Amino acid sequence: TVGAINFLLQLLTSSFVAICILFALLTISPLLTLIIAGGITLFYLILLYYTKNKLYKNSQIINDSSQKQIQTLNEGLGNIRDVLIYNTQNFYLNINSNIDVSIRKADSNNRFLSMFARYLFEAIGTIMLALTALMIYSIRPNSEILPELGTLALGAQRLLPSFQQIYSSFSGISSRQA
Repeated sequence: TVGAINFLLQLLTSSFVAICILFALLTISPLLTLIIAGGITLFYLILLYYTKNKLYKNSQIINDSSQKQIQTLNEGLGNIRDVLIYNTQNFYLNINSNIDVSIRKADSNNRFLSMFARYLFEAIGTIMLALTALMIYSIRPNSEILPELGTLALGAQRLLPSFQQIYSSFSGISSRQA
């Protein structure tokens, strides 16, 4: 559907941007770039592995609940005369409200699963970068690798949104699978 196509286009665009940034960083420091890119990729692959089933279950809930909601609306509108005569508006309203709550909960869970990784990884990445710089500086205090590490940190900072968008796109596609 339209949402899945949008996620696919975002996936392609973000992948292209990430590849370009990686090529630029590879010219500066191939080994550190591969370590950084490998770490980010591994983090998101593990995360996708653990969230994929939950995203799919939520997509099934959304799909089933949407069908129930449409069915309830059709029944209520098809029998509008009986609904008004017997005063059963609240009955249909309660059914629709319960279905709507389940749709909103599943959708908000999917949105959370696709967005929380960024904040988690930013915190972990910042700590790891600081520890790496501290280790290198303690081994070689006059090291010339610190400017290189700073450049790679900036590159990693630019890579992170691309990888997050790739992960979000995969999550979005998974959340619309059903």
